Amino acid sequence: MAIKRGIRAKIFLLSATIILIPLMVLSLFVMGRTVTTAEKNHENYQQASMKKVGQAVETIMRELERASLFMIGDKDIRTYLSTGDKELLDDVYNTLIYLRNNSDYIKAIQIEGANGEVLANGSMPLNITRADRERADALNGKSFWGQDEDIYGERYLYLCRLLRDTENPSHHLGTAKLYLDSRGLSDYLRSEMEPSMNYVILDEEGRLLFNTGFPEEKGDILNYNNLLAGTGGCYRTEEQAKEDEYYLSPYGLAAGRWILCGVSGTGDVDSMISASLLLILGLSVSCFLVCAALALLVSQRILKPLSEVIRHMDTFGHQDFSTRIEVRGNDEAALVARHFNQMADQIQDLIQKVYEGTIRKKEAELKALQAQINPHFLYNTLDIAYWTAKMERASQTSEMIDSLSQFFRHALIMDDDFTTVGNEIEHLRYYIILKRQGKTSFDFELDYEEETLGCRVVKLVLQPLVENAILHGISGIKDGKVEVNIFRDGETLKYEVKDNGAGIDVDDMNQLLEHVETNNRGLGIKNMNDRIKLACGDGYGLSFYNREGKGAVITVTQPFKPAVQTCSDTGRDI
Repeated sequence: MAIKRGIRAKIFLLSATIILIPLMVLSLFVMGRTVTTAEKNHENYQQASMKKVGQAVETIMRELERASLFMIGDKDIRTYLSTGDKELLDDVYNTLIYLRNNSDYIKAIQIEGANGEVLANGSMPLNITRADRERADALNGKSFWGQDEDIYGERYLYLCRLLRDTENPSHHLGTAKLYLDSRGLSDYLRSEMEPSMNYVILDEEGRLLFNTGFPEEKGDILNYNNLLAGTGGCYRTEEQAKEDEYYLSPYGLAAGRWILCGVSGTGDVDSMISASLLLILGLSVSCFLVCAALALLVSQRILKPLSEVIRHMDTFGHQDFSTRIEVRGNDEAALVARHFNQMADQIQDLIQKVYEGTIRKKEAELKALQAQINPHFLYNTLDIAYWTAKMERASQTSEMIDSLSQFFRHALIMDDDFTTVGNEIEHLRYYIILKRQGKTSFDFELDYEEETLGCRVVKLVLQPLVENAILHGISGIKDGKVEVNIFRDGETLKYEVKDNGAGIDVDDMNQLLEHVETNNRGLGIKNMNDRIKLACGDGYGLSFYNREGKGAVITVTQPFKPAVQTCSDTGRDI
């Protein structure tokens, strides 16, 4: 045995080494390519998404630019700012309302005229400041973008410009300030972005102007110069902790030198990479196991002749004396197999002779025992007792002896385990006669369907159940009653044995069907159930339930199998 294991181990280890080394090299190469490809694909995807979002944000910002130009070109606004004509005030406000309602991204509009008139529509976080006027004047009509904070610290982006008279460009009409609706912009970005993506806008000084949810305490990674250098691309930050790393995709906005940057965590990409690596590892392990199994099969194939000899010897050692080895070839293993077969033949012959002698002895002992209980001797003895009682005019005794004789006859003369319902009823009839002639007082009712009388059923089932109901169900009850119903239910035949006793413990009875207690309690019920299941199948047997206030019911279910003949005298009353 040790030699066989040593050879098999050497073959297996050699094959596994040849397989494992190139497989490991290939797996490492594929894992590296997987990581690189996954990160590159994510960067390309985020870069393309950022370009789309950046263009959309610029379109939104241009909406505010167009709205400011519209105000310059509106005659009513120019006239009102020049003359202060109050009759135009309603038209001016309608224009401002139109501009604000016509865009989802304008939060508020304010105009401060050179004549001191102030017009506004919407909730202004902050009025036009002196710094706004000075910067607008310096730009001489060009617009600029800025940021304000309200008293609650909330940041707002705005566009501001000088309003000049189109007919006299040197004439300054006032200053206009349009606030970008940050909530509308955030809603748009959230509808476009991935669940793990956030957007921020930074000015040329690196200040955070707009944020959809990126943690500001991690703002150190948003270095303006680095973002400016990486504009139009996507790169991953390198931090000490993996959870602090992000993918950044900066996009340069046309407004000044602002940068719109998409920020996404690395968790999703790392999870995808981990899943891919686990898949590759699993495939590699599976491949190795398959190859190892093939190597094991090869080693077994080489050692099969010797293994066959060992296996048959082990089988022979477990008393399977018929085992033989199929001899192939003329090598040493075949020679061992031939000698083994010869030894097995000799041992089996000896065992067969001893076994046959023992069987014959047991058969002789059994026949002798059967002769001692020959039914004919019992019938003849009961017959003599019956006629003796008749001659002595002991009618009750003779009737009891006759019932007992018939009872034993039905129980003993059947050659197999089956009988008919009619015979079962007849057997039960004699039992009831015997019980009534004793001291037991009870009522008994039997109801059966005629078509069931010839059905083939397992014998000696009905009478033991009725006996059990009398002895245990109605024992000690003054008006005890046992009912038996025999009927067809579809393709099944059913007995129902009912009593009016105190009922039974159904769970306890079901447990007895599974195993018998140490004092043999429930042995008869279990044997009866086992005989039915053995003869008819697992779908048949005994079941129990209690009628509320009326006692127990035992149901026997067997297949409905009509027989050729029926009992001729089952119609007698019991």
